Amino acid sequence: MNNYLIPANTKKGQLILGLFRKIDVIIFGIGIFITVVLLASMTFTSTWTTILVIMPAAICGFLVVPVPHYHNMLVVLTELYDFMTTNQKYEWKGWCYKDGKSIQNGMIVTYNNLKVSGVKISPKNIFILDPQSQNNVLISLKNFYNMIDFEFWLVVADRPVDISVYMSQLQLLFNDTQSPAIRKLIMQDINKGNEFISNNIVDTEYYILFKEKDPDMVQKKVRMLINGLASCGLNASQTSNDDLRVILDNFLNGGTKTEFGTVMPS
Repeated sequence: MNNYLIPANTKKGQLILGLFRKIDVIIFGIGIFITVVLLASMTFTSTWTTILVIMPAAICGFLVVPVPHYHNMLVVLTELYDFMTTNQKYEWKGWCYKDGKSIQNGMIVTYNNLKVSGVKISPKNIFILDPQSQNNVLISLKNFYNMIDFEFWLVVADRPVDISVYMSQLQLLFNDTQSPAIRKLIMQDINKGNEFISNNIVDTEYYILFKEKDPDMVQKKVRMLINGLASCGLNASQTSNDDLRVILDNFLNGGTKTEFGTVMPS
């Protein structure tokens, strides 16, 4: 089973010009200010004086220059320092790792009273559309993405397809049918179903999840996501309790089933 989790900190829409954080602008501004003050107060008598004057702006500019995967050089140096000075044994703890209190009303309720909820998106193959329609969908998705002003997780999960009931019905139908032609057609379906089972066929599911303490805000954000996706031509609905248990089992609990919030047999 293949599962993918896109981190929540990939939004460029919250950055200035899509590149800089507020702290980056402040750092660069401080460097420019110091250089300007030095320019106004110092007399240039040598090359070293010139280098000294432009050094603050140059250093601050170096720190905030964008770098792939690490945002900028300041983040690279910070991560390098942390790597060299801290214990390199990491333990993942997400918002539901050993933290679930209950699953109810389409929400995971944690012990610190956070509600984790979201929407389940019905997949749509846009590549069968004409190029103009594809571009329209992609532009709508871009606008929808930039409209989201809160932290979220985009989760893609493969859920095994359970066709055991369907296979049992086919077998009963095969046993009750006398016509050789119809029996042949049913047997073809049975063989196809067995092929699905033997190849571990899965159904890919797509979710947008977020966390919120206020239940009213949860519903407001869910409605916003559903309406925004509808404007892109995509159908979505609030996550069900079963959906959230599958996500918990797949991503955070190492395949261990979650039993909290369920009615246990006596």
